[in-house]
Amino acid sequence: MGQQPSMTSPRFQFDMADWCVEKAAHVVDQLARLLDDVRGDRDERDSVVENAIGMALWNATKVLAFASGGEWSPGDRDTIMEAGYKGYENVAVKYGVLDETEAQSQARKIREFEASFRDLVVGPRSPNRKLLHVLLTRCGLSHPLIERLADLLEEVTMGRLEWDDLQASALPLLDELKATVEDEPERSGV
Repeated sequence: MGQQPSMTSPRFQFDMADWCVEKAAHVVDQLARLLDDVRGDRDERDSVVENAIGMALWNATKVLAFASGGEWSPGDRDTIMEAGYKGYENVAVKYGVLDETEAQSQARKIREFEASFRDLVVGPRSPNRKLLHVLLTRCGLSHPLIERLADLLEEVTMGRLEWDDLQASALPLLDELKATVEDEPERSGV
């Protein structure tokens, strides 16, 4: 083995290089075994693959927690094993590797969109109709309720719907949109 760098963290004032090598080697070892098992007997594969992934995640979460300064716990691996990528996102947020999960990001964007659309739609038609078009174009969200709001706004633009009717139709849709993200917690520190 070549010259090993010295590794410390604010939580551990001693050299953690050997520990990192050990954990990383276990991850690579388990992934290599997993590759062999995936190519092996299909009858045994499911339990062998799941066990190998679990062992690799056990060590990988330890390394990730250490490297990020996060607080590791034995349940971190189980969170990922049970929820897959969504579990990883939750663990990564816990360790500070991600600011928020994809679901939290989507919910935040919907909340921001809903508040902005509501502020504009309750105001005067001009200049808010144009500003609503800009908001819809730039929001980057795909949701059936947002598509319905866009359709209603287009009806106003085409002269087939009055502004007052848009307001009356849009407000319940915005309430419904807001309700779709009520159960998704906002990220910490927001």
